[in-house]
Order: sequence, then structure tokens, then C-alpha cells
Amino acid sequence: MKGTAFTLSTGRPYSAPSTRVRRRGDAPDEAVNLHPAIHEAFAIEPLSYARRGAPPARRTTPSPRGPASSAQGPPPSFQRRLQSIEDWGSRGAVLSQEAAADVRSIVTEAVANRCQWTQPLMREPRQDTLRRAWPAKATSVSIEGARGEGIGEGEHAPIRFARNAINATFFQAILKAKTGFAEGTTEHVSRLAELADRHATTLQRRVREIQSLEDEHLVLGLRASLLGAALAGYAHPGYDDAKLLAAVLDDGAGWQRGDAGLRTVAWTTLWDRHRAARAALVDALRSSCGVTQGTGAVRIVDANRLLPLLRAAAGRWNWETPGSTAPDWLRPAVAGFSDYGTIVSAQVDRLRQWVDRVRERLPRGISYIDTVEAITRALHGAVGVGVGPTNIAEFRRELQAARDWDARPLETLEHDLDRLREHPDGDSLLTVAAPDRGTELAPLAAFLDISDAWLDAGLQTASLRANPGGDDAVAQLDALLRHWASVSQEASVLPEEPA
Repeated sequence: MKGTAFTLSTGRPYSAPSTRVRRRGDAPDEAVNLHPAIHEAFAIEPLSYARRGAPPARRTTPSPRGPASSAQGPPPSFQRRLQSIEDWGSRGAVLSQEAAADVRSIVTEAVANRCQWTQPLMREPRQDTLRRAWPAKATSVSIEGARGEGIGEGEHAPIRFARNAINATFFQAILKAKTGFAEGTTEHVSRLAELADRHATTLQRRVREIQSLEDEHLVLGLRASLLGAALAGYAHPGYDDAKLLAAVLDDGAGWQRGDAGLRTVAWTTLWDRHRAARAALVDALRSSCGVTQGTGAVRIVDANRLLPLLRAAAGRWNWETPGSTAPDWLRPAVAGFSDYGTIVSAQVDRLRQWVDRVRERLPRGISYIDTVEAITRALHGAVGVGVGPTNIAEFRRELQAARDWDARPLETLEHDLDRLREHPDGDSLLTVAAPDRGTELAPLAAFLDISDAWLDAGLQTASLRANPGGDDAVAQLDALLRHWASVSQEASVLPEEPA
């Protein structure tokens, strides 16, 4: 199983946007830091001349064209916004759409910039997701008496401003600070920072809703990931938390079943279908509780948050189609899971039939190694008198491979099937069906069948021999065949061992 890093985390450093470089048609030629209060409110990192080399030479005279020049003053459009805010706060006028849009944009941007994505820990969303979850509209920031408020029935803005002089002064101050006229705005920009910090959790909640990453969705996703891992042989009921956690967050790209020859067609088909969609499923689960490192992939997850959800998911190892619509990131990974229980039951039947087939040639209590040695002796004797198998070289290779096989997984599988008779519930079925039984069990039954067929054919060939050597071969093979027949007969009459 591929390793996955898990770390308990309550926060992470946030890479804030770099300082704005104020460039307009009439902008100065050098980059400058903004007012300290603006850097604080919008989590903007100040420029470091240590990174940029030596600081630029200062002008000996102020530029008459600078945007914040007191001689020039604010542009007329900006003054109209300030006046609209003044009239809104003191005269009861409707706040202009332009002024309201500026306030909403500043407030929503401040919340997004200051959010650390740690309450709870989750991957920072893409900009398109952020715009959907946190638009600069009245559904995010409601302003009493503003034009274009237009909140629909049932909608509720998390940030609401009442019409009063205090808020009017606040609006004017943050517009000035944003535009570069920051004198006297420190107190108001600090209020903006406090407001943004207070609503960071609201932003995260909205993002989780947009992405369908709320707890009930995550439990479904974790259960789907567990059931998919069981199809690959990497999880089943009874695993501890650490193994389950590693399995649900593994995309399964490197998973291969060693016992593919023992799987039903339906089992293999369902696994192939799930594996094609598993990467997207696991990426959503990682994003819901982790942060990125290096290449942008999630490498650290909040196990404290994830484990209770994982235990809830592992409380039931079957799939029931959710009453509500499944999230987009989940739906492809559970295609065909409505037949999961039927497929598991059929797989258990397949394993039981395979064990019965093997026990026809290798009953309980008969040593597998002794059986292989008996076949080896028979082969040497038959070849000596010319009655060996026609594909002698291939049979020798199979016989050599069979010497190295370990038959103990056969006993483990039998023991699991015996216990299933006492507890034939759904979880017990999966506990028997899911584990990877290894690469050696599948060819074992085929080898015993081939050996049995060869011994029958060898006896028939030897019986047609009329020379003394052939008579000896007949006697030797007849004795071996009687032994082999007695073994098969014993398999049919041996009493069933207790579980």
C-alpha cells in the first residue's frame, strides 16, 4: 500500500498576496508599501527591499501626478461615492449601487484574504469556487437601504450593516484606505480586520456547502472509499483505525490483487469501475480535511476531525443509495454499488466452490508437500518406462513451481468459511470475500486437476503395454492410482471438522 502522510494539525502558515504595486496611467515609477493598516486588514505582506535589492532612489520633489497627492485630491467618481455614503447615513437616502458594490467587494475580499482555512483544516479553494461561495453581493454583505440589495426569500447574509452614522463613517474610511487615501482610517481598518476574522468560519462553511463537503457527505464518501478498498483487498471489517485511514486516503493507483484468479467477473468489473473514479473521490476527501504542500497535493490531514467520521462510515460495510442526491465528486465512484451485497455473496460462493474443488484432491489432514512429492515420484517412474505426460517439460516446470507454494492460506480461507456458518451477516461475508488470498492459491486447484488427469491417462497408456517393463509400469501406476483414488474417496466421506 502506498504511504500517506497524516499529521494532526490546527493551523498552517498562510501565504498572503504580495503587496500591490500601485500602477495607473499617472502612477509613479517606483513600487511603494501601502498604509500599515491596509496591510493588516487585507493580510498583505509588505515589500521587503532585501528581496528586491537596494531601495529605489527617493524623489527630491513630490510627483504632481501621484494618485494620493493631496494637491490633486480624490477623483470625482470617488467623491460621488463618499457623498452617497454621507447621504445614506445622515439623510436616509438610498446608497448608490456603485458605493454599495465597493463596500461589499472590500469586505468580502478582506474575509477571503484573512481566512487561514483551519476552522476546520481544509484545502484553500480555487477562485471560481470562492466566487460562488462568497460573492461580493448582498447575499454575503447586506446593507440596509442600499440599491440592488435584492436578497431572495429564505436567503440570509452573514454580514449585515444597519443604516447609521457609525457605519457610514466606516464605509467612507475603508473606501479611502482601499483607494490609497489612508490618513485617519487606522481605527476603521482595524474594525475591518476584526470583522473579517470573525466571519472566516462562515466563509469556510459556505465553501464546504458549495463543494458538498459537509460531515454527512464525508461519511458517505469515506464509506464508498472503504468499500472500494475492500474490492482491492486493502480494507475489510476488523481493521484498526490506522489501516482504515491509510486505505480511504489512498487513490489505489498501485493496488493489484494477487488472487485475481479467484475473483468473479462481477467483482473484478465493479473494482475496475470504481478504480477509474477513485482518484477524484480521494482528492475530495483529502481536500476536506487537509492542506497542500510542495506540488499542491494534500500531504497533511486533520486526523482529529477525520477519525470520528471514518468510524461512523465503518459502522456499516454495505452501500445504500443516499436519499438526497449524491455529491458530484462521489457519484462516479459508487456506480454499480447498489449490487455490492449481491456481488459479495457471489464471491463467497466462488471461494467455497474453489475450496471444495481443491479438497477433492487434497483432503484435510493430507499434507500438501507429501502430495507434491508423491506426484514427483510417479512422474519419474512413468517417464522411465515411456508413459509420462506428453508435455513433459511444461509439467516439470509446473511441478517445480508447486513445490514452492504455501498451502497455509488454504487453511486460513477454510477457517474463515467455517466461522461464516456461525455468523452469516453482511460484514462477515465481506470479511471472507475481501482479503487478498495471495498469488499461490488460484493455480493450486488447476495443478491438482492436471496431475489427476495425467495419472488417469498414464494408467490407461501403461495398461496397453504388453512388455515386462510395461507390466511393471502398470503395477506401479495402478498402486499410485489406487492411493490417489483413496485420497479422493476420503475427501468425500471425511466428517466436517468443527469451526
